[in-house]
This record gives sequence, structure tokens and C-alpha cells, in this order.
Amino acid sequence: MSYDISLRYVDDLDTIIDTEEPVNLRGNTYCPGNTELWYNCTYNYRQYFLTIFGEGGIYNLNNITGRESLPVITKAMTIVSKYDITYSTDPWNPQWGDVLIVLQNLLFMATKALDGVWIIE
Repeated sequence: MSYDISLRYVDDLDTIIDTEEPVNLRGNTYCPGNTELWYNCTYNYRQYFLTIFGEGGIYNLNNITGRESLPVITKAMTIVSKYDITYSTDPWNPQWGDVLIVLQNLLFMATKALDGVWIIE
């Protein structure tokens, strides 16, 4: 199981925003040449997301704009920075460093589509 995280057009929530240039997000799922603002993340991050985003976890980004999410993601990154930043080579056993990579990817996505709407499925 995993989270499908994307930014969508405000007037067409069925369509993922296409940047028309490769976004090359790294981490959980890497799709070379992908131009859509879409990211997939395993549910194994759930406990981390609850810790940094509070009740609701990553779903707290759902239905807000990229612009509105900037301070939320930045605050989450600040929280993560207080932990021991280590990385895992096992995607099913993420560490705080891996969480930071996810947040960096989300921040990048948000800056590419400030008026886009987050949809977390």
C-alpha cells in the first residue's frame, strides 16, 4: 500500500499538473523523464507523517494549494531536522533522512505549482 501524492489543476482535479519538463523526483518511486507533479510513497512513512504533520498525517495537505502548503512543509522539515538524520537502503524501513527526502520532493512540487491543489490518495 502507498500514498499517491499529486498536485492537480484547481479547475480539473482529475488531471495531474504537467510541468512539460522532467521533474526527476527521487526517493520512493523514481520515474526518469516524468513530467507530472506526482509522487508515490509507501505507507511505511505513516508514523513519521503523523509525528510531523499531526493527526491526519500527510492527508493534512489534501485539498490545499501548493502555496498554502509551503509553510506546512517547511515546518515539517524543521521538525525532522531535530531528529538523527540517517538514511535507509531498505524502502520498507524508512529513517528520518528518507522522510526529509520526501519533504524536499513535496516542497519542490509545491514551488512548481503554487496554485495547484494537493490530492493525496
